[in-house]
Amino acid sequence: MTLFFFISGCTSTSDKERIAKDEYWEYIKEVTVAMKKPTPSSVKAGAIWNFIYLNSDKEIIRTLTVRLTNEEIRMCSPISALKMEILSESVDGKPKSHVPTTIAAYSVLGSRFHFALNAMVCDGSKDVYGNVDELGFIGEESISNWFCPEIEKCPGPIYNMVVGAPVKPNKPL
Repeated sequence: MTLFFFISGCTSTSDKERIAKDEYWEYIKEVTVAMKKPTPSSVKAGAIWNFIYLNSDKEIIRTLTVRLTNEEIRMCSPISALKMEILSESVDGKPKSHVPTTIAAYSVLGSRFHFALNAMVCDGSKDVYGNVDELGFIGEESISNWFCPEIEKCPGPIYNMVVGAPVKPNKPL
């Protein structure tokens, strides 16, 4: 019995690594459960959704109104994606005009919803992941500086909360 405690205390895994590993598996479990749920009827071609992005201070940093389509497009994700038309967007309270070459896309597996504002750019840093139900969406945009030559000087990732709701009747922001 003493030998077991001695051996279990001599591990090369730090508490930080163990917690990260536990959080990862908890995340996988949550995603798997969400994927097994039925896709809400509010996620369909022609549906209009409003999304609001909140920074860590809970300030609105982006608003977005989109129309979901059933037009298949290719994006970096291995999951099949459908085009998402951006009807209006405001960043930091200022309306933003869209470059026609920028393509937004979405995918849904059960109640797991993913969308990307730069669907044709791998690691475009505008990907949002979360869960959707008949009442709305809650998820997260994770922005990381993946290209940073001096890793010790790189800022950490930024996480923005994203909430959304289907528009009824269909009136954009």
